[in-house]
Amino acid sequence: MALRQGRCRNYGVCHFADDRLLQAVEAGAEFVCGNPECRSPLAESTGQGGPPDGVVRRRLVLGAGLVLLAGLGSGLGYYLSRPAAEGMAAAGVSGFAGGGGTAMRKPMEQWMNEFAAPPAQAPETLPPGKLRLAWGAVGRIKARSLDIDALKQAGQLVGSESGLLNPVEGARLTPEQRSLVGQENQDRRTLFAFVAEYSNPATEYERVANEYARNRWREWSPK
Repeated sequence: MALRQGRCRNYGVCHFADDRLLQAVEAGAEFVCGNPECRSPLAESTGQGGPPDGVVRRRLVLGAGLVLLAGLGSGLGYYLSRPAAEGMAAAGVSGFAGGGGTAMRKPMEQWMNEFAAPPAQAPETLPPGKLRLAWGAVGRIKARSLDIDALKQAGQLVGSESGLLNPVEGARLTPEQRSLVGQENQDRRTLFAFVAEYSNPATEYERVANEYARNRWREWSPK
């Protein structure tokens, strides 16, 4: 029977997309992601090498969005955010640039170093926004690190290039342990997406995930 091949493009949410998994679907069947927690439409693929599907499109969308935001923020937004920015700067909040929890753009390695250290202040005291969400994810990752490390050392979990954790084949995780791994992976996706968006120069989500997996958490090494 003829097969169609495609890749999920639901990056940062679906681990099939993060792992750039090539999926085969029988002709005539619904052409959607096989991850039951995703089920997003697949992008047709020939299986050839090259950049992951969706990368070019995401670059174009991100570039257009930045241009639009720059135009909108150059006028009234500047005056609305200036008092908040000055107040946060006086309070010594690292990385905060304006109202709504907006973060300054920094080199990827600088973000990685900052998230590896204790925050300058409790994340819940930051204004609502992506910076607060990222610090919240970092805090939860650190809080569950002992439990996650125990599962890795017991040979129940394995890391990957995607920066996420997966049960090894034959692992017998309890429902509570599976829930723990799911929460861990979701917080990792939040962290990777934030660093990718606020890196300067611009950085792909996949590169951030790979750097954390290989250099920070030492969960994956190229063969």
